[in-house]
Amino acid sequence: MLDTKATFGHSATPIELAQEIRLGLLDARSAEAKAGRALHELRRRIEAKSIDWWPWFTSNFFISRKRAASLMRMANAAGVEPEPITCVACGMEFTPSRRHAKTCSNACRQRAYRGRRAGGPR
Repeated sequence: MLDTKATFGHSATPIELAQEIRLGLLDARSAEAKAGRALHELRRRIEAKSIDWWPWFTSNFFISRKRAASLMRMANAAGVEPEPITCVACGMEFTPSRRHAKTCSNACRQRAYRGRRAGGPR
């Protein structure tokens, strides 16, 4: 059996240590999601001033673009509402239900497919 007192310097049981680690990881994940939400809000404000986000970000932050994008994806997974986009088939603005959505409905998805198949928009 593992001697936790000798290994970790206190008398916690392995189960207690595992619980402490789980709580720490949950705190870290919620902190990352919070940072991602803050990045989303900052991006919205920067782009509202007609400033290109990524060049501005790289000149003002020390974390990599890849890490920032990862944090923003975590925030999306945690419930941040996606930005509205324009449907490629009908031009109507809609909030996508999937990350890579390009059309607002099945009818527009079919219209876009038929347009691609025919060699142009219908």
